Amino acid sequence: RGIVGWCLNHKAVIVIISILLLAASVIQIPKLGLVMMPPSGETSIVLNVMLPEGTALKNTQETMLQWQYIAENEIPEAERKNIVVTAGSSGGMGDSGGSHTGTLELSLPSVENRSMTDNEIKDVLRAHFEMFPDAVISFSTTDQARMMTGSSDVSINFHGDNLEDLVASSERLIELVKTNIPEVLEFTSSHSNALPELELVLDRQKLFDLGLNTATIANELRSQIAGTTATTMTLNGETYDVVLQLREEDRDSAFDIDKIFITTATGAKIAFSSFGEVKKTTGPVSIYREDRVKTITLSGDIASGTAANFVQQQIEALVTDEMVLPEGVSTSTGGQMEMLTDMQDGLILVFI
Repeated sequence: RGIVGWCLNHKAVIVIISILLLAASVIQIPKLGLVMMPPSGETSIVLNVMLPEGTALKNTQETMLQWQYIAENEIPEAERKNIVVTAGSSGGMGDSGGSHTGTLELSLPSVENRSMTDNEIKDVLRAHFEMFPDAVISFSTTDQARMMTGSSDVSINFHGDNLEDLVASSERLIELVKTNIPEVLEFTSSHSNALPELELVLDRQKLFDLGLNTATIANELRSQIAGTTATTMTLNGETYDVVLQLREEDRDSAFDIDKIFITTATGAKIAFSSFGEVKKTTGPVSIYREDRVKTITLSGDIASGTAANFVQQQIEALVTDEMVLPEGVSTSTGGQMEMLTDMQDGLILVFI
């Protein structure tokens, strides 16, 4: 009764103490080992493989077939349902696409019908990453909660106007994280280098003299290099397309384009080199901007049992202690730590 009575007689003091204790609790949140979005059991695992820009589709297919063999032989059938492998893509959100990229997707049974966790299956695949030193390999999440928030466990943004400085800084941090923080898995960059392209430069005056136009040339090159379906045939009940195209050895280098003949309206055959030139160039680079400032985001997930906020602090410490950022380059926090900071700021506003 004495304590209760004292509290009732000193209400203002009790209210102030309660507010101070609550505020102190909020301030302590960043010091706790937290995981904002713990994995909840994925329905599939997607392995993304990015080979050096310009890698031929044939080589990408061979690499993805190796990954298919690894998955089929290293992951028990009881732990997976289907394996789908793709090589080459047209690009998508956050993906540069092209013949140098591929994916391997493992469809998984429900959590209660398998003995291996998502991370254990991923660890089986991670054990083979060193077999592909030239590839950038990462996992995509199919966890609906994480897909909705778009949040990686750890993330850091580089901002600035000079793209070369941003690329150099981000690549340096990736090296430091791989060397010093083994708890970070597949720490990758949102930036992709420009893809090599062949540009065909045409002499319009010569085209006019020869009676040619760009549409005719494009159709001829497409049919001879990519091939065109001339007809179909039926064999043993199966229908097949008959595709006409140049032999592989006649279309496997830029120099072969010069030797491709284009048919004019009069039936004459003119070599491409007579009116055009082949130049090696690069395609456009995707540049992400945040508040109109060029931005490169580095992100990754962390090993099981590791606190995201502690690892984020280690990454930011590497930037502070081990790097000298070029003038005009700044950093900001991303991933789960950004969510945690926003949540903390919101609580403080509520108290105010």
